[in-house]
Amino acid sequence: MSFSPNQGVLSTPPRIYYVNPLLLQGIDAWREVFDHAAETGFDRVLTAPLFDRGGERSIFASQDLGRLDPQLSLGSAVEDGVARLTDAARKSGVALMMDLMLDGKARDPEAAFHPVDPRRSPLDPTEPMSAMAAESQSRLLEEWTERLRGLVGLGLSGYRALGIDRIAPAAFKSLISAVREKADAQFLAWTPGTDFGARSAVKNTGFDGCFSSMARWDFDERWFVEEHRVQKPLGWQIAFPEPPFGRRIAHGTESREILERRAVRALRLAASLGGGLMVPMGFEYGAATPLDPTHGNGTGLRGLRHDLAFDISSEIRLANTEIGKNPHVPSSSLRLIRNASGPVSALLQSAAEDLRSAENVRFILLNRDLRKSAPAPVTALREAASGFLPVAADGTALRLRAGETLVVEGKAPAPITSRPILDVAQATASPAARHRKHHAASRRRALSRQAGGRRHRHRRSGYIRRRPRPDRSGPALAAARCGGLERDGDATGRKRPLAR
Repeated sequence: MSFSPNQGVLSTPPRIYYVNPLLLQGIDAWREVFDHAAETGFDRVLTAPLFDRGGERSIFASQDLGRLDPQLSLGSAVEDGVARLTDAARKSGVALMMDLMLDGKARDPEAAFHPVDPRRSPLDPTEPMSAMAAESQSRLLEEWTERLRGLVGLGLSGYRALGIDRIAPAAFKSLISAVREKADAQFLAWTPGTDFGARSAVKNTGFDGCFSSMARWDFDERWFVEEHRVQKPLGWQIAFPEPPFGRRIAHGTESREILERRAVRALRLAASLGGGLMVPMGFEYGAATPLDPTHGNGTGLRGLRHDLAFDISSEIRLANTEIGKNPHVPSSSLRLIRNASGPVSALLQSAAEDLRSAENVRFILLNRDLRKSAPAPVTALREAASGFLPVAADGTALRLRAGETLVVEGKAPAPITSRPILDVAQATASPAARHRKHHAASRRRALSRQAGGRRHRHRRSGYIRRRPRPDRSGPALAAARCGGLERDGDATGRKRPLAR
């Protein structure tokens, strides 16, 4: 894990593989998941809560926080089970994180069983913490602080905090700072589905990152860019091609080719944004059944591979490699370039808010059409990126295949610098200087020959020349003063003034 010196913020984008623990039974199934995550380029494995649900409850509504769920087959002691999992993850080269759900009433061992309400999300607690009395909130916060400290001491690297709109921001700030007094721990805020006000309220609470709602974007609405702007103070914005426990991309009646193309497009777009990546287990195998927070068959990866529709593990490995290689920054700006004349959308990404001070830009182009190729909006790209070269070639070079996602980079030209100042010796030794000196001398001689004459413009060639002045000495000067002309010519062939 790498942290920057600024308040423990992650210095590299997280690459997370999300698992439903109800699909895994025994430590061997977990080892297989850790090895699979490391092979596909992930550096973290995030799991839903491991605590005892007390029956067929949602795994997010734990009843006994002092015991592991018996369906996991990891024993009942939390300390022993978590220590075994973190040790296995460390041997595979990944870190283990866990979801954090600060609900209240569902954790009471004396609480009666409540059937699942299909009108509510299984992630919603029975009683939000914000609905509890102040004294109960304070006591609950102290319990969670000690519990999270102990789990970090067992090897957990961090948490994904759910329900940020149901808990006061001051409670999160107190909890995060208290846990970090003992050890470095990462805290990621689950922001999709919350209003922008709730996200802005937790910007100074100590979160290392948040999550993007890219999976719900239709590639055209501007709310996606507005969300990116609101969440910038929260650090890395981790994108995911499909949400955990949500509708699968591979769920549909289209052909296998179209479903795979849609999955690859969502994966590449999430990776191209550069804020991190989270992939739910089964996405790489085209699983059509969503993760179930109340049930799992315990077959693990073996069961997912048995029912696979396609395998894009190599695409995921490539995406994780690009995320780890490219120097992204959490505070990059994002703009949407609309294309009303075609199916290709474009996102403009830069490190600077003002493009005039940006050194380079990135265009993320994506073809919304999964069946036909389409040209990129070259004119719109040039208008949006004037001053960045090269941005686009001709339309043929930027024609996107069906469902393709393409990243085009543009760099600002080098600034124009002043001519270097030469000393006397350098100027004398310069051939150009000698040529200028000779030209100046020739010009002075020409001007000296033409001095004293009147300027007139040649009728045909148009250049300016000087006509010599007439002789004004002797008789000619006297005649000119009289104002007349002589009948006979003088020695020069001109008519002389007539004497009066």
